[in-house]
Amino acid sequence: MGEEFEAALPLALTRFGKFPLEVCYSAEGERYREVLQGQEMADFIKFATAPAYERKNQIQHGLKLLSHHKDPTIAAHGLKVGRYMLLGGDISHAASSTLLPELFDPLTRPLLPQRLKPESVS
Repeated sequence: MGEEFEAALPLALTRFGKFPLEVCYSAEGERYREVLQGQEMADFIKFATAPAYERKNQIQHGLKLLSHHKDPTIAAHGLKVGRYMLLGGDISHAASSTLLPELFDPLTRPLLPQRLKPESVS
């Protein structure tokens, strides 16, 4: 009795004390001013510059692991998640509008259903 225990949860240290991250928020437009240093920067660059085939493998592993295509909750809401990438084939080329020109040309791309059309700005 009388002992104090420090929580092992992530806390934000502010001038008003320590607060759990769950109750903290960033104001709109507020930016993080700290710059990554040393090993953190190296880890970030390694993660951000992963080759396309590696990212594809990570995505496919995640889909297999989560099994969204078998999830009854998702199906109950009328959604269906496929197990495969939308565009197959070679991923070694840069993305361009020549891949699927009908999707990029406003005159030939398929019309969106009415509920998905963006609101017109007056």
